[in-house]
Amino acid sequence: MESTFALSKFLSTSLDDMLQENDGSTSPIVLRKRLKQLFSSVMLNIPAYKQLQLDINKFSDNDIDAWFSQYESDFPFLNKTKFINPNPLSLRSNSNLYSNALIFHSSSGSSGVPTFWTRSIVDELSVSSRFEQMFRDNFQSHIKSTLCIIAFPLGTWVGGIFTTFVVRFLAQKGYKLGIATPGNSVDEILKVVGNIGGMFEQVAILGYPPFVKGVVDKGLATGVKWSSMSMKFIFAGEVFTEEWRSLLASRCGITDEFNSILSMYGTADAGVLACESNLSIAIRKYLSKNAALAKKLFNGKDRIPSLMQYDPLSRYLEMSDENTISLTTMPPTFIPSLEDSVNSIQLPLLRYNIGDEGGMFDFDKLVSKLKQNGYDPLSECNSGVIRKLPFVFVFGRSFWTVSLYGSNVYVENIMAGLEQNSVCDWVTGKFVVSVVEDDSSDARLQVRVELAIGVQPDQEKIQLLTSVVEEHILRLNSEYANYVPKEKQSPIILLHLFGDPQYFPIGIKHKYT
Repeated sequence: MESTFALSKFLSTSLDDMLQENDGSTSPIVLRKRLKQLFSSVMLNIPAYKQLQLDINKFSDNDIDAWFSQYESDFPFLNKTKFINPNPLSLRSNSNLYSNALIFHSSSGSSGVPTFWTRSIVDELSVSSRFEQMFRDNFQSHIKSTLCIIAFPLGTWVGGIFTTFVVRFLAQKGYKLGIATPGNSVDEILKVVGNIGGMFEQVAILGYPPFVKGVVDKGLATGVKWSSMSMKFIFAGEVFTEEWRSLLASRCGITDEFNSILSMYGTADAGVLACESNLSIAIRKYLSKNAALAKKLFNGKDRIPSLMQYDPLSRYLEMSDENTISLTTMPPTFIPSLEDSVNSIQLPLLRYNIGDEGGMFDFDKLVSKLKQNGYDPLSECNSGVIRKLPFVFVFGRSFWTVSLYGSNVYVENIMAGLEQNSVCDWVTGKFVVSVVEDDSSDARLQVRVELAIGVQPDQEKIQLLTSVVEEHILRLNSEYANYVPKEKQSPIILLHLFGDPQYFPIGIKHKYT
């Protein structure tokens, strides 16, 4: 299908129309028809999937109806190891690799060796509505002029270039957006802010949370008046706490966190899956102060996950056999012909396990559970648009943990300590956590912490951080409090200057473990 046709359909289809077939459930009524058409196309046209299906059952190789009847029970959940790595792009792609104005990009390699992917304009358009939700429902950028500063790294990674293209599609659609692409260079971002930020009614920075916080902190140190710019933020890549959101808001003079500081759930594998809304943020803020209810709702975990809304007709989510989130890339709804829509997906993914811990809720089910426990989010949330879309909650990858005496320590446990008022002004929020042996050869939690620009390490800071981090790990992690001997619960804190090349290199996506 012609890319120009798909683009024209996207530009002429309103966000409301693209979402109209959703009913708030994780499996809308129309989903099965669209899923069957996708399944049929994939099995007929993509060699790697067809071979996989032939390997797992004895149906005739053209009996699509019989195959699909067994899809939910028989079709396996796939991942990089089982499906992506053994099959080259040419066997997983829907068309010739040299057609459709393809872009090649790689995963960040945060869980191993980088993997290369390909996408077409249609693939980018398919998830542009997640960005449109944020820019329209929250930022009101169809009314207010907005400077979008792309602070994700620019290169073969999916973040920077992909985001730039998608935001430009929205500008073509009529949104009042200006785009600057300094990438992940703090100095270049501040130059953009200083020179053209004042030309717009509001300024939006899109990037990874700890990096963008570093931009804000350096800006404050050099005299940037963030509070005069009506700042907006879109983040991706990791979970952050509500304390962190409020901290960033206070530094930028933001009074409406629900419509100004948003996060999205994305992967290099399949683009953007979900985004925060004013409603999801309101619910998360309530649950962050009601730990018992949060634990009850979120699989018995002692931590608060990201909570977002998603369109299952764009990215259909299921729980895999490993109890992690899997996705299927659905045909875009803005293309009228279902057959054309299905065939437009460049690199279809069926039941692809992305390895994130979490789960999904029907819209009505989560709202009902909250009401039963004394909180009515629909009446409490009165700022902005509420869309009846299902919710996804995400804890992140299991490798963002370390284990000590049988307890799992999560990065969020440590983040909470670094966000406290007593320390947050002189740390960046970045850290590296590991388990080491102390002088007695006993296992201890070690946390390397990056200091803010110009801050020097000293013993007083180490003592204060040790106390604050320990306090909040014990508050948030009952396993740690009960499994780790009391005399070994205090973490070993090591301080590093800003931009330490070994642990906190500038311009590189940060790894916490």
